Amino acid sequence: MVFDGFRTDFQRARDLFGVFTHGNEFEDLPLTARQALKCPQVRLVGRFSQGFGNGFNQSFHLLDTSLGLLGARLGFLGAGFGMLSARFGGLDACFSLFGTGFSGLNPGLGVLNARFRVLRPGFGLLKPCPAAFGDRIPERLFHPLIHGIATEPPQLGISPHAENYFSDFTRGRGGADFSVKNILMLYPEFPDTFWSFKHALKFVHKRAALPPLGLLTVAAMLPEAWNKRLIDLNVAKLNDRDLEWADLVFISAMIAQSESARALIARCKAAGKTVVAGGPLFTSGHADFGQVDHFVLNEAEVTLPDFLSDLESGAAKRLYTAAGFPDLGATPVPLWHLADMRRYGSMSVQYSRGCPFDCEFCDVTAKFGHRSRTKSAPQVIAELDALDAAGWRGAVFFVDDNFIGNKRRLREELLPALIEWQRARNHPFRFYTEASINLADDETLTRDIVAAGFDSVFIGIETPEEAGLAECNKRQNRGRDLLADVKRLQRAGLEVQGGFIVGFDSDTLSIFRRQIEFIQNSGITTAMVGMLNALPGTRLFERLRGEGRLLGASSGNNVDGTTNFVPKMSMNDLREGYRNLMATIYAPGPYYRRVRTFLREFHPAKMSFRLNLRELSAFLRSVPSLGVIGRERFQYWRLLAWTFFRRPRLLPVAVKLAIYGHHFRCCAKALAR
Repeated sequence: MVFDGFRTDFQRARDLFGVFTHGNEFEDLPLTARQALKCPQVRLVGRFSQGFGNGFNQSFHLLDTSLGLLGARLGFLGAGFGMLSARFGGLDACFSLFGTGFSGLNPGLGVLNARFRVLRPGFGLLKPCPAAFGDRIPERLFHPLIHGIATEPPQLGISPHAENYFSDFTRGRGGADFSVKNILMLYPEFPDTFWSFKHALKFVHKRAALPPLGLLTVAAMLPEAWNKRLIDLNVAKLNDRDLEWADLVFISAMIAQSESARALIARCKAAGKTVVAGGPLFTSGHADFGQVDHFVLNEAEVTLPDFLSDLESGAAKRLYTAAGFPDLGATPVPLWHLADMRRYGSMSVQYSRGCPFDCEFCDVTAKFGHRSRTKSAPQVIAELDALDAAGWRGAVFFVDDNFIGNKRRLREELLPALIEWQRARNHPFRFYTEASINLADDETLTRDIVAAGFDSVFIGIETPEEAGLAECNKRQNRGRDLLADVKRLQRAGLEVQGGFIVGFDSDTLSIFRRQIEFIQNSGITTAMVGMLNALPGTRLFERLRGEGRLLGASSGNNVDGTTNFVPKMSMNDLREGYRNLMATIYAPGPYYRRVRTFLREFHPAKMSFRLNLRELSAFLRSVPSLGVIGRERFQYWRLLAWTFFRRPRLLPVAVKLAIYGHHFRCCAKALAR
């Protein structure tokens, strides 16, 4: 195995290969291990893993580069260290010799049983948020992860022994006889969409809003002996030499990326490569991608292990699916060193999957179930530690479809840990997420979320009409003053971004005016309005299919002015009303008035906003584009002057929202063409 980018110091090894140490664990290591760490000729590539129950296993892989044994045919060079199970009351003498003829032998684990196969890490796991494509949401676009199914079977448990087995399996041990492979992970290009922020990112010299969190997490689930390379086509180009290097190509994509994914798959197949695909696009439409060799669908923890096992035996099948919803306790930290973090506007983590509600148009519960499954607080902190160690500063998106789906664990476990972590590091990150409107009912929970560093939340408002809310079973939004709820969250320190839908069967021509009025009065600056679409796996899809009203597949981009079913309102009226709505709310006058409405209500936490070089650069670049050339120049300078005299602390927010408005206007203009 060939490792790139070695440095002699332990910190670099930790950054590149995911070695995490805590407290005084270094001093607890055997003397020979401590000496090895200090030896300039030895590079440590290892992992210190805290088991669930009794065992604390410390596994070491030492590579002595001076021996010249780093050839492509070598798996690992073991320096005599197996597993030290100090708390089991004995030394587990699993001394393993890894050489040319051995890819990994660990006779001391005692857990190589087929019943653990379904519990090994899997392919997928981070999906974007539910509806960007049928409902909407930032993560919807931003995270590919593997979909679940419509029913909710019992959750799969993970035993302490299985967790230890996972750790060894991904290192090419645990009975896995993998030869070294080169894995090329590809993320197709997104079209110009509402959540792409393409027209805003240029102001801060970024190329994409978020990295492919799903692929980065999948990379951490693959055997460590495999060489991995990530190419996100939203920030980089794919070269022929990248394809020549690859033994296997892994592709994950959202529905909105379908066109780019098709072209990418065709290019890989033309180069003679084996393609493995997973993610929302392929889970809902794998039958449309005949060139793909292997589909690894649903949630990763369940399906990827079987694929890897079959691949090892030379009998990999074309389709891998699963009906279970796995526990998230073994989900690993993403391999951030594979991503060029400088190219992204934000980073992302996932805390939970699933949602307790059952909106007719939303496919989240079909994919992830009605019960909110969460990672532990230490898992989330470990992911933040990795981002911090990689040098990231700025925004971090919690991609959960409903961050408050499990309020008890959130309140008692995660938020206290986040608050302490941020305080200890002087608040290096600003968080944002998605939640349901009932967050506004819990003042204490809202206060803790803000104290943890959250300053923005996306909420599915959908419609101000009670009839529409009843039709789509949006019960959490019914019988409440939605406008007052939004204002309450804004005053608590959260910028509310909203999702809105037109095209319900109960909608009349008045819905467009009602939506405009609500958006303007609420001060929701980032208002994602889409035409209703029916996604596969949703109750809406099944109902419309039964009524014979489906027209085809959804585009995956619900702000492109299209729908995939016959509406009760005339199609021409729906399209024209939608275009006028978008043109109105993002015209300079209404948009900048809405920004001022929001800034009047917004009371952020004191530590939330600090002017930095990126914000200063964004302002300087916005002056000629928005303040001189743009048709919004009068409103732009009026907003900055108003903010300077009335809410000076919020000047960075005002500049950011002015830039966002430029992006949204570009999207609205595309609808008119």
